[in-house]
Amino acid sequence: MVAIDASALLRPIIRPATSTDIPALVAQTAEIEGGDARDAEWFLSRLDTVLVLVDGDRVLGHTAWSIDPRGWTWWDQTVVAAEVRGQGWGGRLMEARDTQTSGLILGACREDNIPMVRLLTRLGFHICQRIPNGYTTGEALLWARRHAWER
Repeated sequence: MVAIDASALLRPIIRPATSTDIPALVAQTAEIEGGDARDAEWFLSRLDTVLVLVDGDRVLGHTAWSIDPRGWTWWDQTVVAAEVRGQGWGGRLMEARDTQTSGLILGACREDNIPMVRLLTRLGFHICQRIPNGYTTGEALLWARRHAWER
């Protein structure tokens, strides 16, 4: 009989965030966004609109959003750890978010964030506005898209 290491069968999963995830979320955001990072209070106030990518007890990524009074989804943040970038997890996080929302989806990213620009283009987003000094590090691009079933 061949022994199988069960840990090799476990893949990262996407699930709703919990309060125990907050320290990892804050650390991920600080690593990626520096001065634009979200703090623990920000995440705690919106746990119902944060999904995390986890492998066991390690948070490897997350996506966060909010819904405005018009029903539009504002994608606030999608972050994936360096060790799993380029494997499609950012897109899967955003697609998982889409199952929880409807209508117009809007969000911004830095103009020089080429991986995110490519991902948003692949997911059908379009640049609708350029915002000079939208981030402390420079220009922001505002992206928009309707859900696939509403296009």
